[in-house]
Amino acid sequence: ATEVRVEISLNQSGLIITVTDDGDGFVPEEHLDRERPSLGLKNIESRIQQIKGGITYEKRTPKGTKVLIDWKRHE
Repeated sequence: ATEVRVEISLNQSGLIITVTDDGDGFVPEEHLDRERPSLGLKNIESRIQQIKGGITYEKRTPKGTKVLIDWKRHE
């Protein structure tokens, strides 16, 4: 990727972090057959689960990836 954009939005219901890039595109499910899965992604997903958040990946056309991290405020 030559360009990465990070957007953070905070409102009363929670937090949304969006990361987009112009790289080759990546979706973790396409890499499950690897002998050694990415520990970095597993670490990020584990931390998001701990705060009861969600993460989604989108391979963009013609190239790039969009990652959306969503956390809802729990009261």
